[in-house]
Amino acid sequence: TLVNVLISFIYQACNDYLDLATNQGRRWQKILQYEHDQRLRLEEMLEQLAKQHSNFEKQARKTLAHAVNHNTKISEPNAGVVFVYRCSQYFKGDSQSTDLDRMRNQDRGSSGVLSLTSRWGHIPKKTRRKSIPEKPNYSINLWSIMKNCIGKELSKIPMPVNFSEPLSFLQRLTEDFEYSDVLDNAAVCQDSCEQLAYVAAFATSAFANTTTRTGKPFNPLLGETFECDRRDDLGWRSFAEQVSHHPPMVAMYTEGQTWNSWQEFTMSSIAHLLFLSSGNHYTWRKVTTTVHNIIVGKLWVDNHGEMDIVNHQTGDRCHLKYSAYSYFARETPRKLAIELNELEEGVSLTDSRLRPDQRLMEEGRWDEANKVKILLEEKQRAARRKREQEAAQAISEATSTGLEGSSSFGMAGKYGCGAI
Repeated sequence: TLVNVLISFIYQACNDYLDLATNQGRRWQKILQYEHDQRLRLEEMLEQLAKQHSNFEKQARKTLAHAVNHNTKISEPNAGVVFVYRCSQYFKGDSQSTDLDRMRNQDRGSSGVLSLTSRWGHIPKKTRRKSIPEKPNYSINLWSIMKNCIGKELSKIPMPVNFSEPLSFLQRLTEDFEYSDVLDNAAVCQDSCEQLAYVAAFATSAFANTTTRTGKPFNPLLGETFECDRRDDLGWRSFAEQVSHHPPMVAMYTEGQTWNSWQEFTMSSIAHLLFLSSGNHYTWRKVTTTVHNIIVGKLWVDNHGEMDIVNHQTGDRCHLKYSAYSYFARETPRKLAIELNELEEGVSLTDSRLRPDQRLMEEGRWDEANKVKILLEEKQRAARRKREQEAAQAISEATSTGLEGSSSFGMAGKYGCGAI
């Protein structure tokens, strides 16, 4: 009897275990099926997003090719952008005018180089920060990002600050002048070919950080500005403004001790450089910069294409070919990049340093930065819709009054009171 009881107990325990295993198996099967369905949905979304990205790249290439075909010839050295005139008028608030004719007639030392005091007077040296806060280790919820991308154009997807660095594109563009001492050396060259070699080295230095910097800069808001005054240590100052949102366009003007530079950064941007003593005027276009693995994988940047640097006064030309590469190093902040977003007094209310989302990200408050970033982007879209309505109304009124096609401009000569 004891054996029968024991057998019966074992049999009942086996039945209970079998029932439990069956129930758990059904549960795990449901969980696995759910995960499988979720993976299929995610793959479909990634495929859709990749197709949108591919279409966007093709459209960008067509736009770039069209713009290059219509802008291959520069009519004359002084046919610059209106923004250059505006910036030179703004800088006239100093004791010395920036008019080119006056600058060429200023006294120079025996070396031919304008000293800091000869152009701007004495400028006290500022103490600047030497480090930035460490990047926090925040995980990224890829699913929450993907589900907000369905049906949207790639250019209108709100990217979280996790993929960014706490610098505006205006500040990133200003980094092109980190090696401005190359231009100072070029200014004293008596041989035009030697000067062209220096200019080529400077044009190449703008891509020096792309192998290690894969963080996306903040897209500037329309009307956002960045004023960088480094006359006390680097011998130049610059002013950049986001002058168009769709298509995106940045106008930038920079003046050094012996040279002026300006560019209108678009899909077919062209950079200008003018040496004040010789009058040599150089132009070049930047090569294509491609960011790979935006959707999946490790981000890496590739610069490729051909660049022609032309001296429009002598006819000298330098042809550079950028070959593709795929080697990478650990991301290290550049010295100038560390200093660009440091708060300064006296800047415009539209300055990139005062962007709340960018500042919050630098301080490591990424969740707050993402919320503020979305609010700013929505505000900008609403303002754009309002401007389009006002523009349509203005055109209608101009047509009815016979003033269609006429325009007038003025400059206040000081900062306005509006904020971004």
